[in-house]
Amino acid sequence: MNGDCKSVISYQLSVISYQLEKARVFINLSSHIFHSLILSPVS
Repeated sequence: MNGDCKSVISYQLSVISYQLEKARVFINLSSHIFHSLILSPVS
């Protein structure tokens, strides 16, 4: 039972860290696009 609980917790942690990594990549991409739009000359 204790082993099951540990595996469930480690699975949850891996899912959370995966979601955080995706969010971090998305934020980096968004900020890059945002800066490109700001820095590009407005026509």
